[in-house]
Amino acid sequence: MAKRLSGSAGSRAFAWLVLLAMAGAPAHAQLTQFPEADGGRAAVEEESIAPTGDSETDSTETDEQPTGDPEMLGSEDRVMDPSIYEPNAESLPERYLTRSTAWRPPEYSGQAGSLGYSPGTFKVPPRLRDRVNFWIDIYSRYTTDQGVLHDTQDLSIVYRPIDFGSIMRDPDLPLHVKSRRRTKMVDDARAEIISQLQILASKLAPQNRSGALGKIRDREELRMLKLFTRQSPAQLEKNSTERKRVHQAVKEATQKKRVRFQLGQRDKFILGVFYSGRYLKGFERHFREERLPLELTRLPFVESSFNIQARSKVGASGVWQFMPRTAKPMMMVNADVDERNDPMTAARGAAKLLRENYMRLQSWPLAITAYNHGASGIERAVRKARSRDLADIIDRYSSRSFGFASANFYACFLAAVIVERQARERLGEVKWSLEFEGAEIDVSRAIPWSFVVEVFDQEQELAELQNPHIGPRIREGRVEIPVGTFVRIPATRFEVVRDYLEGRLDPKDLSRQLSLFPIPKPESIGGSQPGTHPGYSLVPSRVSEILSSVGQAAKKLLPMFGPGTPTPSPSPGEDKGPDGRGRMSLDPDETTSGETNSP
Repeated sequence: MAKRLSGSAGSRAFAWLVLLAMAGAPAHAQLTQFPEADGGRAAVEEESIAPTGDSETDSTETDEQPTGDPEMLGSEDRVMDPSIYEPNAESLPERYLTRSTAWRPPEYSGQAGSLGYSPGTFKVPPRLRDRVNFWIDIYSRYTTDQGVLHDTQDLSIVYRPIDFGSIMRDPDLPLHVKSRRRTKMVDDARAEIISQLQILASKLAPQNRSGALGKIRDREELRMLKLFTRQSPAQLEKNSTERKRVHQAVKEATQKKRVRFQLGQRDKFILGVFYSGRYLKGFERHFREERLPLELTRLPFVESSFNIQARSKVGASGVWQFMPRTAKPMMMVNADVDERNDPMTAARGAAKLLRENYMRLQSWPLAITAYNHGASGIERAVRKARSRDLADIIDRYSSRSFGFASANFYACFLAAVIVERQARERLGEVKWSLEFEGAEIDVSRAIPWSFVVEVFDQEQELAELQNPHIGPRIREGRVEIPVGTFVRIPATRFEVVRDYLEGRLDPKDLSRQLSLFPIPKPESIGGSQPGTHPGYSLVPSRVSEILSSVGQAAKKLLPMFGPGTPTPSPSPGEDKGPDGRGRMSLDPDETTSGETNSP
């Protein structure tokens, strides 16, 4: 019987915290103070957009995606609805919610010999810079109570920010009303932007008599024009070529599907950093053993924010968001046991899939995009775009399935790597959750769930937390845990459980033997104050106190809820740099002078 030591385990508190925080943040909560619109730029794509180059649409694609589209890359209907968090909201013993240790920046050195790796492998290609900058802002600047309306093809254009703070802080509004009001706010702003673009396009029309551009004097019109050209109205009057180009660009931008809303992710990313502390050590250990780049262990930031309760509408599940058909050859997936939901098991499967993708495509940008789109789909895209450069593929290739998520997946990954590496600068004083010292033990004979709960000293919630792959019928006692899977138990009790399952321990002696090897517990509150024990951040232990003062727990995890730590955003007088974005720019060593990386 194999002993599989593991530090992986997942908290289901993510949605619980987010939902309660959305329902009412502490009085001192600080949301991003948006600067006056100044031509700041960012954009992403919602659907498959007609390519700018010569390519054909392949309507015969039938390949299933290996993983689901991240929720943040989904439709506006989903991200606009705050009730999406509710199905994932589950209670958790509060002592496990608030255990934390200091976050440390990732260490990516010592990877010589890793597959397709060099120090510059994951630097940002210049042609993907706008996309990456956009996602950096989404991950680190805007919260889930905020977002931006942006163009879907020109990824440098953002029209305006949206703030739902007043709606979400209203305690008298039920979630469905908040959802409707959020949607109306976005729809009204979108209609206004389209109207402004139409007026601007009419003034830019080349057939207008000389001097028509002089009518573009309104401050908002000038700001809108600045999104499409660096030339002033007076300069455009003298430059007919640039005027025609800008007119065509603005005219095309008036199409309804060209103006899209993207929800912010700052608070989810902060919680993702917190939860990642439970898994990253185990993930990195396995990826090193497999000689794979360690940066790949950050893909769950994109897929799920390390939320073990993540489930997609199309059937993807777990922090790595595997689809059933992709996962079944590598792990047990059925109605009672779904090992996709165990972070460490899924990490082993992800490592295998990523290796296979790279061996087929010989490029990490393509292999990572294939994690979302499928290797066969990327091979098809390479053929039709006549290029192995991801930026070329995005520009030239169009298909039913290669849409918003696939086109932006690699940029999201690069942005997540950057934001996590610079977490203190971009997110504040983030923390890691403590990992669970657990061991995986293979099930050699069917056992009831009650046995696992007994091994956890009858703590049902903790047993479920460490075994998220075990389904409801087993937990309800209707069927037993089948042979062929595993259970995760406290590492201190591995030998006892192994001897029991192999028949070397009398069942009558089980309880006594378990008592000889206690489960390590968090530092007790009694006699100590929060913050006095290194590595712990604790709040009062009664659930009622937690629920009545969620702000206390949230403040431990979310710097944005604490006094004196506002969300970073530029002030009107801040130096916005040459592109006018008003954001923390990419460091010089995060960009390359070449195109999309390939070995």
